[in-house]
Amino acid sequence: MPVRIEYDADVDTLYLRFKDGVSP
Repeated sequence: MPVRIEYDADVDTLYLRFKDGVSP
């Protein structure tokens, strides 16, 4: 399911922030 490293990194950060419960 790893599409792209760049995209993955962006999604990972967003997901991590969302998981933490922090709003951008």
